[in-house]
Amino acid sequence: MPWVQDRSQEAAPGTPFEDRGTTIEPVVVATPMGFMRSAPCTGMIVATGSGGVNGARRMDHESCVACDFDGSLFDARQLLDAIRALGPEWSTLLSNAGDDLRVRPAPETWSAIEYAAHSRDITALHVFGVDQALRLDEPVIPEIAADELIEEASATYATADPGLVASELGDQARLLADLAEAAGPASWTRGITIGDSRRDVRSLLEHALHDSHHHLVDVEDGLSVLRARTR
Repeated sequence: MPWVQDRSQEAAPGTPFEDRGTTIEPVVVATPMGFMRSAPCTGMIVATGSGGVNGARRMDHESCVACDFDGSLFDARQLLDAIRALGPEWSTLLSNAGDDLRVRPAPETWSAIEYAAHSRDITALHVFGVDQALRLDEPVIPEIAADELIEEASATYATADPGLVASELGDQARLLADLAEAAGPASWTRGITIGDSRRDVRSLLEHALHDSHHHLVDVEDGLSVLRARTR
């Protein structure tokens, strides 16, 4: 299944993930969504490479011209540290949003709290993916009906409590980093497949960081637009 693509800046979470090994049923993790991956921008470049574990194809580093993300710049420690920093970064941004916290800069663009809640859920979904990839032998999950799950998950974003969202996002980010750290970088070539798309642990970590970083930039841009209108 092709990865779910964001449609410009509208609400579009998504799914991480060749096929081999254990098949497991879809699981809902801390969110109404199943396990999905979002491609947060049309500027994202994900190059495929040869090699990998047992001949499985591996993904190269993730990069994005729209938010200047480049996964190749992070060694293992830097990647985990950056993931752990997501909670404080979101908490600060939400605290500084003030009266614009729930205001959309455009009808089709999420507000600060909506993006934050989405990032919390996507981070939680990557926790699930990394955990499964590390504990099972190349798990395979059936294709997910993404559109319906996305709509259901985003229904409560606009009214979410910012303190709770920031706290939960921070918890999920730390858990994601802790899982990867405990396994060690040598295990980050292990993978998980959803439908017909495989991702290894390293690429899931990069994508989790990229997705959240990209939406931090989205929120900063949106708040700038809103504040410019009141000058």
